[in-house]
Amino acid sequence: LFSSALQCAGIISNKNDSIETLAKFGTSLGIIFQAIDDYENIWGNESKNMNKVNEDLYNKKKSLPVILAINKDDHISNEVLSIYKKDIDTNAVSRLHDIFNDNNIKVACMDFIVEQNNNAMNILTDDHFLEDVEKEALLEFKNSISEGLH
Repeated sequence: LFSSALQCAGIISNKNDSIETLAKFGTSLGIIFQAIDDYENIWGNESKNMNKVNEDLYNKKKSLPVILAINKDDHISNEVLSIYKKDIDTNAVSRLHDIFNDNNIKVACMDFIVEQNNNAMNILTDDHFLEDVEKEALLEFKNSISEGLH
């Protein structure tokens, strides 16, 4: 969605030399947005978060924390997948949180978000056709996506 929107903006603005950059940057923005949403769904503030905290777990979504836990090792993967095969109740959510805490999944999520932010920055840095003011506006938009992440 972000990629398409930025490509269209590039076409309308006659930034043909930067369409690929805008597409890649938009893809990075989409990944950052989703990673932050997944993070906030597990560790966010329910009063601040539009989604109910832990809703992704109750709905058995394969969100970033779940994927990172599954990819940690076979034992963790088997346990998470076993939990996801059954009905999810508060005990299951509590166990998933224990797995996340025991395996530093919160830190791994933050590291992933930082890595994606750096990737987005590099994409813009490598473009030699966008003006500095345009790059600054795109970076400001990127930063607004991650505002308030704790």
